[in-house]
Amino acid sequence: INDPLQYYYCEINDINKFPLTLVHCHTAKMGVVAASQAAARTIELFEPECIIMCGIAGGRKGKTALGDIVVAETAVDFASGSIETNPEIGYEFIPDSEIINTDPNWIKPFKNYKENIQLLRKIRDEADLFEDYKNDISLHIGKIATGPEVIKSEEFSEKYIKAHNRQYIAIDMETYGVYYTARHLGRKYISIKCISDNADHKKDDKYQKYAALLASKIMKYFIINDY
Repeated sequence: INDPLQYYYCEINDINKFPLTLVHCHTAKMGVVAASQAAARTIELFEPECIIMCGIAGGRKGKTALGDIVVAETAVDFASGSIETNPEIGYEFIPDSEIINTDPNWIKPFKNYKENIQLLRKIRDEADLFEDYKNDISLHIGKIATGPEVIKSEEFSEKYIKAHNRQYIAIDMETYGVYYTARHLGRKYISIKCISDNADHKKDDKYQKYAALLASKIMKYFIINDY
């Protein structure tokens, strides 16, 4: 009652036949607030050991390619800061980025996946919705920059994100919110995203379903084999 989320429940066995209980929910809307609310509500109702964020992200040209998987070792709130008067340009944004790291032990399996070309090709082939897309995919581990808006401008990324977060590998609207909530409510957490566009003027929805499938398949592999 009075809950905008729907929850899906199942039980599976991991590679060692150990039973695991999974609860899946889809955020009511895009964005850091909706993701944080979904994480908090799921923790309240089901008391899970961990929260895994899975979905799509915008890539960083030169660092990632379409279909690449990105795992957030660090989440940064690039929109945190202050807007102050500047006599020369009227006003300017002064960033004060908040950063949250995940458990290093949870990153270790993904470092192995990164070097496992056969695994990445198998996952790509299972999720291949486009006959014209057969490129190999890569896995990246690093910083995901989270903000409240959909970004369709490379110029914005260069000026407001890259200038203050040189090592970021992807942009999304949820990861930081999930990390913040899970950390403060005492749960483990990790975010697994897949690049569906380059966060520039060519951004569209064509590859979103493909990217979401890739992210979910690497998440499932992690849960069954290494959680």
